[in-house]
Amino acid sequence: MSGNELIEVRFTCLDEIKNWNDYISNNPDKGNVLQGFEYSLIKSTIGWMPVYILVGNLAITVLERHFGPFRHWYIPKCTGSITSRESRAHMDALIEFARKNKVSVVTLDPENPDAEEIASLGLVKRFDIQANVTTKILDISKNPEEILNSLPGRARYAIRRAINEGVQASAAKATDENCKVMYDLMKEAVGKKSKMYSFDYYREFWQRYDENNLGRMFFAFHEGKIVAGAFALAFGTRGTYKDGGSIKDRKVYGASHLLQWEIILWLKRLEVTSYDLCGAPPLKYANSTEHRLYGVGLFKASFVPETTEYAGTYDVIVQPRLGKIWHSYGERIASATYRRLLKASYY
Repeated sequence: MSGNELIEVRFTCLDEIKNWNDYISNNPDKGNVLQGFEYSLIKSTIGWMPVYILVGNLAITVLERHFGPFRHWYIPKCTGSITSRESRAHMDALIEFARKNKVSVVTLDPENPDAEEIASLGLVKRFDIQANVTTKILDISKNPEEILNSLPGRARYAIRRAINEGVQASAAKATDENCKVMYDLMKEAVGKKSKMYSFDYYREFWQRYDENNLGRMFFAFHEGKIVAGAFALAFGTRGTYKDGGSIKDRKVYGASHLLQWEIILWLKRLEVTSYDLCGAPPLKYANSTEHRLYGVGLFKASFVPETTEYAGTYDVIVQPRLGKIWHSYGERIASATYRRLLKASYY
């Protein structure tokens, strides 16, 4: 990597961290909720150390872990502009800063669909971390009536049928009791074989975002019984569907669709203009019934037929020897250690 432009890189001061979300929102892509201050604090509860960096005019939240001799930086959903050819000097400056701070590898998953452009900067492809590398994004910039009328027929039908059959959906405070209900709905939806974070992790997440009006819990009711739940996030003009679950034995159709509609109305009140439904099968597997996200993909396609696909997650080998070891097999060993000894996910 090389660049002629001199870019200043530095750790932030306390006053800047106090307003960190404002810095993230001022990035060219208007920021991502996973770059926000609250997310970094949540991750600190499971062993990551938040690091806040300014790379010229770009604000970047870094999560840091140490494993043996390795110092690993993970930049979740960093601004996509840093992996554009026009921002090569910013990337060079970030990596040089990481090198001076004895970082082995920097892992990042920018919202950039151009894999060739990212590779041209020397980044190396690796397994993806976040759920919405492939996703469905709904434009909610218009008024609610126009949004509803623009939805595919299946979603409109499901919403109206749920209402006609007496389903009600509403927001709820993230109390301990509601968090437990939500967690149980998620466990029922994913099944026993799927791994989840602990209840304490989710409760901390939901309550922190709820308290800061950056997230909201929603439940759908039928005949006085909760049949589905969801948690959504709002950051600037972007909304994200974070968590969801429902009971398997439902007597009514469309409860989850009505739940999403209630989320959209909440996001509209916060002046959000786009809603990321967070996760769908990759385009090449869109019609494969064997893919683990096939059913989820069908549900989300009823709102947004088009698929948005980013290039995914990449490593930057900062320290030649340690970085290559980490990228090749070190991270797999670390992840296995966390699973077996700590009963926890590395990420």
